[in-house]
Amino acid sequence: MAETKADPGAESIIKSANQTAIIPDFFHDIIAYLIPGFTVLILVLFDSIVYGFKLEFPFTNSVYLDFFIFLIASYIIGRFFEALGYSFIHKRGGNPKYSLLFDDKSNFYTGIFKENLINKISDHLEEQEGAKLIDECKKKQKDDYFNIIQFYLRERFPSVAYYEKKQNAVKVSSRSLTLIFGINFLFIAYYLISNYFTNNTATLGTIPIYIILILVFQGLAAIFYYLRFQTDKRYHAMYVFETFIATKNF
Repeated sequence: MAETKADPGAESIIKSANQTAIIPDFFHDIIAYLIPGFTVLILVLFDSIVYGFKLEFPFTNSVYLDFFIFLIASYIIGRFFEALGYSFIHKRGGNPKYSLLFDDKSNFYTGIFKENLINKISDHLEEQEGAKLIDECKKKQKDDYFNIIQFYLRERFPSVAYYEKKQNAVKVSSRSLTLIFGINFLFIAYYLISNYFTNNTATLGTIPIYIILILVFQGLAAIFYYLRFQTDKRYHAMYVFETFIATKNF
């Protein structure tokens, strides 16, 4: 029986996919999960000091083991907030994957650029009935085409994947930090109400100024990261679209 030779094109895709997986995913996990999770633990420690809660740390007599526990806890908490953010924040503020191409009110691209980009995507997905796919996505406000070209760029162009995955990680991080600071803002507000406004004689003047400043900071941080998330979401979509069309010789 003759030996079947592997498709060189398939081998190149597998090789490039392996190259783009390890390092970008490592940094993706740090930005998207560890940093938000670490922020949660820092805020918990900070709140325990400011508001007098009892929190025992370190957990063991080993600095290295404590650091390992802290690292694992940060990752798990980060994954939790990633899922929470996707469920409650991700689709708020619009979908730039769709609006950049099909929303007439979006002026980030010219009409000619949009038309050319849509045609390039349709041609790229010819075997998957690209024109019909684009038409259905436009009618139902779906973005299936985006995922396909995103994975295409990741597999074919390792250098593009490095930056694109970093952008995606920053988007996830800002989304999680929106929730983290927002929840801590509500916690501090609850603390103020339960400790300073439980009797009729309490006034704003009885509240320590540093607690008010902390409350304001938490609220502003939540707003900032929400706005940052909306910007990151759009920048990520624009980078994928513009890089894709550049590979297709605009």
